[in-house]
Amino acid sequence: MTYFLAVADAGSFSRASRAINVTQSALSQQIKGLEDDIGTKLFERSPSGVFLTQSGKIFRQYAQEISSLSERARYEALVNEDKVEGAVSLALSNTMADLILPTLLRRMDIECPRVQLKIVEGPSTQTIELLENCRIDLGIVPDHNMPGSIEFVQCMHKRLQFFGSREKFDVPVSSDRCIDLKDAAKFPLAVFSKRPSIRQTIEDAAAERGIKMEFKVESSSASIVRSYVIGGLACAIIPDILFQNAVLESRYFALDVVNPSIERSYGVGSPKARPPHRPARIVQEMLIEILGSNSD
Repeated sequence: MTYFLAVADAGSFSRASRAINVTQSALSQQIKGLEDDIGTKLFERSPSGVFLTQSGKIFRQYAQEISSLSERARYEALVNEDKVEGAVSLALSNTMADLILPTLLRRMDIECPRVQLKIVEGPSTQTIELLENCRIDLGIVPDHNMPGSIEFVQCMHKRLQFFGSREKFDVPVSSDRCIDLKDAAKFPLAVFSKRPSIRQTIEDAAAERGIKMEFKVESSSASIVRSYVIGGLACAIIPDILFQNAVLESRYFALDVVNPSIERSYGVGSPKARPPHRPARIVQEMLIEILGSNSD
């Protein structure tokens, strides 16, 4: 049911495979086996993706009910359990994974060794979608236009900084190592394009001051944005967690953006329709503490 609903929601085998962290070939085999068992096609394939047949639409209604009942049964079985054991699913970006997972995994190994952590890495848009559909227990997401179906605990604030190559760009730097947003806007910029995104945060701040932002490169990949900066092809306005290793080298500058200063807030989300069971609550508390300790 999980595989079928993932493909139905994503409209694509490739997007669904990334969302549930399985290979596309394995996912295709599961769907084919399901169609063989039922005796009818559930999906029609097209160059732009897949869409449900009439039989698929009917099957989806029952699959959603079964999935909901299954999750409710799991929750009821675990929510009052005294033993701290079980599985907890956590979705987060690869950047957040680098920041918090080493500390989280060490603490879990000591404080709750019988809890299994299932990790799904992907952009914040994917994490929010998984939370909305009650597919995961916890997710680390930015606080920007948070859907009402998600319970959100804000716990980390990060100032956005202006990063670039010292060799390629002559940047006016104030005595307190800051740069005005209007000055930063004059340089070629690489930016994240997906929403809710850092780009949206920057554009909102710029609009308040009447500053026009133009971006040379748009990408949903943190590694691509970093590559443009490291290669000296563009600068970027991003949280320092996305560029920490490069800043250790003297070839790059990292300046606080001011007038206005721009912050990005992050926190831990959980589905309101499926409150965290005991193991998830323990992991949630750890995440809040770890993220808080990394706040600016």
